[in-house]
Amino acid sequence: MTTSLAVLDESASLPALVRRAASQLASATTAAEVLDARVMASVAYDVAKAAGRLAKAKQAHDDVIAAVYRAQADALEIESMAKRRLADEYDAAQERGEVAGQGKPGVNIPDEKVLPTVTEIGLTSKEVHEARQIRDAEEAEPGIVRRTLDDLIAAGEEPTKAEIVRAANRIKQQKRDEKRAERQARKSTVPAADSGELYELHHRDMREGVEFIQAESVHAIITDPPYGREHIELYEELAVLADHALIDGGSLVVMCGQVILPEILAVMTPHITYHWTMAYLLPGGNVQMYQKKVNNQWKPIIWFTKGKYEGDSLTDTVTSKRAAKDDHDWQQSESGIVVLVERFTDPGQVVLDPFLGSGTTGAVAVRMSRRFIGVENSEESYEISAQRLAGVLEAG
Repeated sequence: MTTSLAVLDESASLPALVRRAASQLASATTAAEVLDARVMASVAYDVAKAAGRLAKAKQAHDDVIAAVYRAQADALEIESMAKRRLADEYDAAQERGEVAGQGKPGVNIPDEKVLPTVTEIGLTSKEVHEARQIRDAEEAEPGIVRRTLDDLIAAGEEPTKAEIVRAANRIKQQKRDEKRAERQARKSTVPAADSGELYELHHRDMREGVEFIQAESVHAIITDPPYGREHIELYEELAVLADHALIDGGSLVVMCGQVILPEILAVMTPHITYHWTMAYLLPGGNVQMYQKKVNNQWKPIIWFTKGKYEGDSLTDTVTSKRAAKDDHDWQQSESGIVVLVERFTDPGQVVLDPFLGSGTTGAVAVRMSRRFIGVENSEESYEISAQRLAGVLEAG
């Protein structure tokens, strides 16, 4: 038997392995079946990889090596498709609270069950990370995996997992660069504006906001509503206003206290999508919560989105300096608001605060070249805010 025929004979089972993996993935209806298909495709890939290296070592005919590479590429494509589905399944399971977060031990839940970790369901943290990379790359550029594999085969190179990951990383970096360029372009084209264009203030009840705030005209709502169970209705009205005013993908960022956090989420989430809870680190040390026996050092910033958030990854803590409270008993520090305005908007975009208070969010937004809409029911607070923003304009 010639060298080429020997290698071909050794790899004769490859097409069958690839077909079985493809069939398994096509018929898979559960995460376990997808995982089986991924394992089967991985076995086919390993067999093809070994056969390809053996073929090269034995100086087999180019056609034989190309056939092995094609089988290796087919196995890789199937494995990549399975990884995409596993990434979706895993992320959905995390959203439902059915698996523990990556790198965390199993977590006890009220019915005394323990959430399985990523390792216990047959994956590794690295595999989950790579699966998400491939999924995101395919969503950004459909067919990128197959094109990468075909380009490698056409160049006579071995199709490998590392090349797929490199291609996914390349797409990710390209998208980051495009977003960065878009932000820079927006910053460089922000026109000069007079006070009428920079901000508008409304001395009205925020519950009437849907009547005078244009639909889908606001990029971010950054606000600090009144705390306490007696104000819970306002949080639901805020969610309704956000659904009306925000653009698709816009964010609602709400400061609140911990005590009624479950009630707040219960009334808001029927109207707008919960995304994350950020920590606003309080300046000046502990706040004693005697009834709860807690030394509190932070307060929640609940982050909701209208539709899918498509922005950059954000750090989920905000550090604030102590507020002066010269204008209002509940005045917030500008330093913390600066961080939120910068994270959630670009220059020229619109920020809304339906609980204007002393006007801290408005003052920060105008200084940072955002357009601002403020709503305040209290006449005294409205006057304070109006004077403060006028002072911001005068100061340039």
